[in-house]
Amino acid sequence: MRTTVSTGAMMMALLAGANPALAQDSVVEDEARGQEIIVTAQKRAQSIQDVPIAISAITSESLGQTGIQSTNDLVVAVSGLNVTRTTEAVNFTLRGIGTQGGSTGQDSAIATFIDGVYLPSMAGSNFALANIERVEVLKGPQGTLYGRNATGGAVNVVTKEPSFDPLLRASVGYGNYKTMEGSLYVSGGITDTIAIDLAAYLRDQGEGFGENRIINRDVNASNDLIVRSKLIFLPSSATKITIAADWARADGSLALAYRPAPTSQLLNGTGYAEYLAAGNGYYDSISEFEPFFKTESYGAYFRIDQDIGDFTISNLAAYRGSDGYQRVEVDGTPLKIVDAPLFNQEDQFTNELQLSYARDGLDAIVGLYYLDGKSQYNPFQIAGLAIEGQTGGLANRLVINSAQKTQSYAIFGQATWEFLSDTNLTLGARYTVDERTLDADQFFDIGGQVPTPYGDRLMPNGTLFPLGSVAQEEKFKKPSWRIALDHQFTPDFMGYASYSRGFKSGVFNLTSPADPHFPKRSMPMSWGSRHRRRWA
Repeated sequence: MRTTVSTGAMMMALLAGANPALAQDSVVEDEARGQEIIVTAQKRAQSIQDVPIAISAITSESLGQTGIQSTNDLVVAVSGLNVTRTTEAVNFTLRGIGTQGGSTGQDSAIATFIDGVYLPSMAGSNFALANIERVEVLKGPQGTLYGRNATGGAVNVVTKEPSFDPLLRASVGYGNYKTMEGSLYVSGGITDTIAIDLAAYLRDQGEGFGENRIINRDVNASNDLIVRSKLIFLPSSATKITIAADWARADGSLALAYRPAPTSQLLNGTGYAEYLAAGNGYYDSISEFEPFFKTESYGAYFRIDQDIGDFTISNLAAYRGSDGYQRVEVDGTPLKIVDAPLFNQEDQFTNELQLSYARDGLDAIVGLYYLDGKSQYNPFQIAGLAIEGQTGGLANRLVINSAQKTQSYAIFGQATWEFLSDTNLTLGARYTVDERTLDADQFFDIGGQVPTPYGDRLMPNGTLFPLGSVAQEEKFKKPSWRIALDHQFTPDFMGYASYSRGFKSGVFNLTSPADPHFPKRSMPMSWGSRHRRRWA
């Protein structure tokens, strides 16, 4: 008893001296009334009460109650989270740590996972949260177990597990802006050892938040369709095989930076004065064409878990891909001067092999991780269109074809040891090697003809002027680690302190090919407490 009291006193001293400006946790934010929440934040099933990490767990019930429809809406339920959207991409910031921009090939500092599979694309990170079991948002560096690009935290989306009992759930709805949505979930057993499910979600927004007052069309409207299926096979009590696949499509119109600028001298005398004088709504825009985006994301994974006594061997092999096309104006005026159509594509294969152990106050996991991916613009264009009297009828276009290939290797391990009664020590480490290569070509495309005083025309339509090629490769090697101490003061109150390091991989900029951005690291200290509320 004396040892337990002294350990608790030590933890109390740590908590009492905690600076509120640091990463301090609060009570369990999303625990359902009278219901224990089980999470897999440490790659094993635990009560959220026992996890020494600042974490928000949002159950499927809470998602419905709070009106959260997509990852873009998580900001309403997770403290410290900020979400921004650039065209089709979603960019997370947790406690001030994030990534500026959201272009293809650029990694977020907040890693996103579906059933343990890393999503390489920020565009692929924006999807509907229909038929989801729960969402776990882990705050602070999670590099030990979740790898590179988790310097600020991780968003772990867990889909529903198929049931052997027949289940059918469907819903339809209609809301503002002529928005229709519907969801369907079907599950059941095929045999005594095989179960399968099918989930679908559709959202169609009939009216946009704003209006393009030049062409009289709605802007800022989006549509979503997602289909996913999962199959589990239990050949024995010690073996579980999971196969899953998903496909999603999102499209919509954008306004971005095309709102009227009443003080712009460029627009005076262009015939758009009436639109400027009329004022505008926050989401309104003026443009001679309708900017839009279309994106598809898809993937599949195969997982096998084999229990061997106190050990479990797991292997997760997965493929993820996304394709996108968007067209936006970049001159910020109603004139059709400069627009940027672009095509982007990302493909990735990952494999993670784990060996875990649980017995006599010790939980441990070691593993190997491999990633092979490619991100590319094919092409990225900035088109300057002809303006009569300004360019002499000459149109031009900058064309960039760029591709980044990534191979990543990692070895990791983490162990939690109850070295004193109700007191646990967690130690973890990971070593990652990233190999990046960049291949890019840039052209200046003449889209018109230049007349001469003698009636001749130079530079025939479609003439290409090479601006140069870039071919580079870089290798980044970085460690990550975590040290944590937690103590269970009472069955309903736990305190913890941790020190961790994560790193964000170096990356090439595919929209402006040049030298890479080098890795960034985060090394915060965190302490906090968590308590369970008892409901009568």
